[in-house]
Amino acid sequence: EKEHKKIGKLFAESGLDEVLIFLDSSKEKDHLFGEYSNFVYFYNKDAVIDYISKTAKKGDSILVKASNSSKLWEVIEGFEKLLKE
Repeated sequence: EKEHKKIGKLFAESGLDEVLIFLDSSKEKDHLFGEYSNFVYFYNKDAVIDYISKTAKKGDSILVKASNSSKLWEVIEGFEKLLKE
């Protein structure tokens, strides 16, 4: 938990426009990374895909990092499908 807070602070102060965070439940939000204005929290993979598809622009960089248990690769696969359409 302490390390997640450090990572959250680092991302918040990094100058990134947005940090998209996928969590299993809203209960995790407060004690994991903290609340920062450039953080956007998601609790549903389809919502992440939808958000990226509506907000990402050509030239944007998207860094995806997660533990394997979150199956975040499903978000990447979903986004790749949208790019091919």
